[in-house]
Amino acid sequence: MLTLLYTSCDPSSDSGSTGFMENVTAESVDAKVTPVVVNGKNTNRLVIENHSPITSQWSASQLAEDAVTSSKAYDTIYVTKLGENTVTMHCKNIGSDFTKDFNVNVDEISYLSAELQKRLCVEGSEGNYKSKIASIKGQPAQFGTEFDKAKVKVVQEIKEGVKGNVFTVENDNATLADWAITKDGANEPMATANLNDDKLMVVEPGHYTLTLTYTLANGSKDTYTVSTFDVEDLTTVPQLLQYLKGGENGDGTTTWEWSKKASSVWGNGPFGSGNKPQWWGVSLTDIEGQGSGKNGGAARNGTNASFTLDMNNNTATNADGTTLPIKLNVLEHKDASWDQGTITFPTVTNDKFVIPMGVNVNEGNAAFQKYYVLVSSDDKLVLTAAESNGANAWFYVFTKKTKK
Repeated sequence: MLTLLYTSCDPSSDSGSTGFMENVTAESVDAKVTPVVVNGKNTNRLVIENHSPITSQWSASQLAEDAVTSSKAYDTIYVTKLGENTVTMHCKNIGSDFTKDFNVNVDEISYLSAELQKRLCVEGSEGNYKSKIASIKGQPAQFGTEFDKAKVKVVQEIKEGVKGNVFTVENDNATLADWAITKDGANEPMATANLNDDKLMVVEPGHYTLTLTYTLANGSKDTYTVSTFDVEDLTTVPQLLQYLKGGENGDGTTTWEWSKKASSVWGNGPFGSGNKPQWWGVSLTDIEGQGSGKNGGAARNGTNASFTLDMNNNTATNADGTTLPIKLNVLEHKDASWDQGTITFPTVTNDKFVIPMGVNVNEGNAAFQKYYVLVSSDDKLVLTAAESNGANAWFYVFTKKTKK
């Protein structure tokens, strides 16, 4: 039986003699960061300690997720990169605030965070992770530093001999994957994905190039052009696309205006819950005043504002004439049980946006780039866009405008 010996060694520390009333400084703070050692190797589990009489907040940047933080005086955190990592101690003192960096070296990624497990498509516990990818299911899995092109697989959907618009992608390497498929002549990918076992869907025929940007455990990245593909027809037509095109007998365009039935047509609420404003909302009548103070004025944002989605040309046009390219991704979700996909405006600016009131009023009226579709039925369209904190969101309630 293999016995794992857990110890802590080679701490990155800074010690000083301090009393409770002393004015602790970066030079005198008694604190350290120590990697947990397994079988002689520094793992990515880090023990943080603060023995000084001072309030502290620890943070460590990650490769594929937000920084890990802790406000405890003694805790175990993690990093997700091999090699040198920096843990920052933010301290609030009697006289002033200061930060202190601790550098630690990681030899092995023994612990996989929930985000790494999701991206790598593995399951299990520390020291015993297994792949969930069908072709290598059950094989030991980890986050590593080797990449073999032969372990990348792509299958294009073909129905009745027609080359279709859905691609099943697989990366059997122990690396992170960022997939992108781009139509010839386009500046932005039509679809992206970031799981090692994933799918890509494009929404129009054409010639495409599929790339994989892989990230190794040491943080290095490279992009591999997997192949090019011809999409002859939409062998799978997303329901959302069909709806935005106006249905089976539509002309590929739909126009949307503020709902005349909703009590609130715009407002905020929690990101990831509900399908209308829940905390604070503005009625159709009052949206005129709100919209007049935003870029584009009442014409772009007010009571009579509207916008048209042209799914034939992948553009959106506000009634004031503002037109931008859009990207529909029916496979991108905050939560697949909550939203139906995303509509993204890659070239949006704070002055040039299409969705009425499409700005984050809590962050300087910065224009939103990505909207999640929450409702697309019965001539209704409800969108939401998240603030940068990922917790708050703005909701937009529209109804289809009758064509003349």
